[in-house]
Amino acid sequence: MRSVAVPVHDATGAVVAALTVGTHTGQVDEDALVNVILPHLRDCAATIESTVTTRSPTAVATSMLYPAVRPAGS
Repeated sequence: MRSVAVPVHDATGAVVAALTVGTHTGQVDEDALVNVILPHLRDCAATIESTVTTRSPTAVATSMLYPAVRPAGS
């Protein structure tokens, strides 16, 4: 098994989560994992961080659970 992970930070810079991708060694080589998958994983973490740091935790959680519902002030 091969895997790669990136941290997800909150507004203070603290690590609050991580994203990981795991693959079978026969399916994805190390070069593809680092040069293809890792940049996408970093982009995903950055998107999550920008959402978490610019909106209240309640607004983020509500929008994830109920995408059609928008809390007041979000």
